[in-house]
Amino acid sequence: MHRILSRYRRLLEPVVRGPLGIVVTVGVFLAAAGIGSMAGVALAANWVLVSGLYCLANFWCCRETHCVVTGSGWTALALVAFVLVAIPGGAPGWLRVEVLALAYLVVLAAGYAFEGVVAVRTVRHFLGAGNDGAEAR
Repeated sequence: MHRILSRYRRLLEPVVRGPLGIVVTVGVFLAAAGIGSMAGVALAANWVLVSGLYCLANFWCCRETHCVVTGSGWTALALVAFVLVAIPGGAPGWLRVEVLALAYLVVLAAGYAFEGVVAVRTVRHFLGAGNDGAEAR
């Protein structure tokens, strides 16, 4: 399982992390907003799911603290969005790409806030005994 998750993480890392990750994320949300309606929400939810699954895999492999929050938060957010989009008769009126993007940013901020709290208390940015995250790179 570790090998599969490591491979998945390495495959996605260039487009999920760092400056390119920001560009891709903004691009996906802008494209989704341009599409509009539930198709746009579904496109954005797909990216949120990819990001969430990447963070869960990253947490499994290297225990980066923020990934426990972003991975679980984004994955749950995407699944809720998919369920709401699939509601027969139409999704709630408040469900828009902008709402999903805002929720994405809230989860991101919560993840890094949690990492900051853990780092202040433990002087580490990683959870788990003896794991300094070196294997992540």
